[in-house]
Amino acid sequence: MKTLSPHTIRHPVDIPLEVKAIAVGGVPCEAWQQDAVVSTGCGELAFHFPMMIAVGALLSVRVPSVNAQTELHGRVIWLAQSVHGFVIGMSFQTEAEAFRMRMIEQLCHIEDYRQQVFDTEGRDLNQEQAASEWIDHHAAAFPPLSASVLH
Repeated sequence: MKTLSPHTIRHPVDIPLEVKAIAVGGVPCEAWQQDAVVSTGCGELAFHFPMMIAVGALLSVRVPSVNAQTELHGRVIWLAQSVHGFVIGMSFQTEAEAFRMRMIEQLCHIEDYRQQVFDTEGRDLNQEQAASEWIDHHAAAFPPLSASVLH
């Protein structure tokens, strides 16, 4: 497994992520490759996916259960094979998209925490309670945006 950058946010496995390929100049991204694809420095997301997605592909991602309206766009910058398919590393194209991604991912991690607390402790937290506890226990360790994004 690839060693993740300290600025890479790992999407929770139990929160559904909708991933769509974006065509580039009329060419589907599955058929489009780029020789050297690197992080834009605008935040990275890692997520599990059942199929390989080519490095360099442009993607659109949404988290319908957390924020159905927001669709974010980025580029695959790395991939690694895993037991259940692949882990895809995606970098966002703009600072604004990176900030939105980070906020949505925090909501995903809070929802994942809420579900874990119910499964392990039987406590049925509402979203505010889960957010408060998650912030107290996990927010400090949540990956920051890179220094280049923060100026």
